Amino acid sequence: MREELRRARDDLATFATLAGFPLTGYQAESLRLEQRTTVIAAPRQTGKSYGLSLLSLWWGFRQRDQHVLLVSAGEEGSKRLLRSIANIAARNPLLQGSVLNETASLLLLSNGSEIRSVPASERQIRGWSVDLLIVDEATYVPEDVLLGAALPTTAARPEAKVVLASTPWAMEGAFYRFFLQGRDESVEHTRSFQWKLADAPWITQEVVEQYRATLPPLRFRAEFEGEFVGATDALFPLRDLQDAICAYRLIEPSEARREEVVVGVDWGRAFDRHAIVALGVVEDYGVNALNRSGFHAGCLV
Repeated sequence: MREELRRARDDLATFATLAGFPLTGYQAESLRLEQRTTVIAAPRQTGKSYGLSLLSLWWGFRQRDQHVLLVSAGEEGSKRLLRSIANIAARNPLLQGSVLNETASLLLLSNGSEIRSVPASERQIRGWSVDLLIVDEATYVPEDVLLGAALPTTAARPEAKVVLASTPWAMEGAFYRFFLQGRDESVEHTRSFQWKLADAPWITQEVVEQYRATLPPLRFRAEFEGEFVGATDALFPLRDLQDAICAYRLIEPSEARREEVVVGVDWGRAFDRHAIVALGVVEDYGVNALNRSGFHAGCLV
């Protein structure tokens, strides 16, 4: 039993299995928290709340005096998430007798760890210093609350972790920017994961097709395919734009070889800002595969 407890403290997937609430492969992989910030874009009904609930309990179980803060887009969502955590704790053999106190917003464990769940408001969030911050439905949390109140709760804890999870929506806002940052392999502190409906064995193709037939296309792609979607009048689909982007090496002006670049300027008005975009085809230094003619395809930057 002692060896099982040690393994459960060291590994979330082991904790979940021994507790009787196993994680799928994609859930366990996403919740390793190997970087400071983990970003998860997940379709509906793929087990996001389930995974976050287990992660919260494990974090409080694994070490004494841990402070876990869950921020949800709304008050009902925050209560629902803590109820899920409390239900798992009540049926978890590893935590028998460990829950000392339970309220609508707080779960206190016997080792001094606490799990607090609050709605996304500065008044509820400011003042806490936490070891694990989880923001559920992060794309719907106001940017000033996320950046100005939630994220600073981890500033005083060098080893703290942040999880931003959400069903995606528009290609804008803090959650989208964090997601793009986590896809960049050169960024060491953030990693992004994109879950798929096909990975969830409990979702049948019949159900998927039913929702596909009843929901507007953009809503279906966001809610059930986990895609970020743009405005309805977007000229290029997001997937096509992402496929045209790759990493490239910055060079000194003296090394440039007179490549052609098209520059566009959008003059800002009122509260907007000027935007200057340079677009050109550059050498990708072997990042992409050879094309049919035997040359590297290059990429847009």
